Amino acid sequence: MPSPAVSTSGAVQVRIGFSAEAKAVFDKHPTKVREGLRRKLRDFGTNQAIGKPLVGALLGYHRITYGRIRAVAEVLARVAEGTVVVHVLYVGLRKEGSASDPYETAAIEALKGSDPEAIALLEAVAYQALQERDGGSDPGHDED
Repeated sequence: MPSPAVSTSGAVQVRIGFSAEAKAVFDKHPTKVREGLRRKLRDFGTNQAIGKPLVGALLGYHRITYGRIRAVAEVLARVAEGTVVVHVLYVGLRKEGSASDPYETAAIEALKGSDPEAIALLEAVAYQALQERDGGSDPGHDED
């Protein structure tokens, strides 16, 4: 399972989790593109106005662009004070001259399939952030 990207932006820590499909496409891009998109996703975690809100089946998601690269993402949770989790559902290259955005269509398909690996990853990220906030104690279990 891929590990989430962890970044801090000012006082806010942004954790980025990718669906399996998004991670596979993201990893194929050159380092400069990955770093630029990761920076935009971090910024989106602290300021949702950076992304274009999507509608319809993708309500709640935003389109984040870096050059011709598009990512469909959402701020999944603010799991602890100062910690935000961004879930990236889809990453793709914009096709010039396309009448419709094929990546929004692909994101709808990905939503229908629900990626259990991405969900498990984001649950683990949220749990880890809560552990860090609480100083390592497990909030769901009593100590003997």
